[in-house]
Amino acid sequence: MPGRAHRRNEGEQGISELLVDEKDPDLKSRVDDYRIRNYRLQQSENVDLYDAVDSLERDSYALRKSEKANAYLEAELEVCKMVQKVQDCISEAIRIGVPEI
Repeated sequence: MPGRAHRRNEGEQGISELLVDEKDPDLKSRVDDYRIRNYRLQQSENVDLYDAVDSLERDSYALRKSEKANAYLEAELEVCKMVQKVQDCISEAIRIGVPEI
């Protein structure tokens, strides 16, 4: 059925909803900012990695003090690992030769 993967059962919580916190209303924007900076760092070529990674690690440590942010980031990591496994299975099944980096 088209769109079935996007449907959720009633009462089921999406991972982005983990970040909704009345006590810390800007938690989602802080996590999103961290994720964007992390992605951009991974895509960058001309950057001082030492300073950039150090800054990102400090922000990660501060964010992970929040149980909600930590749960969100852990859930996101698990989804990424699942997607990687699916990609590996597809690559093996159709024998795509991707060189090691």
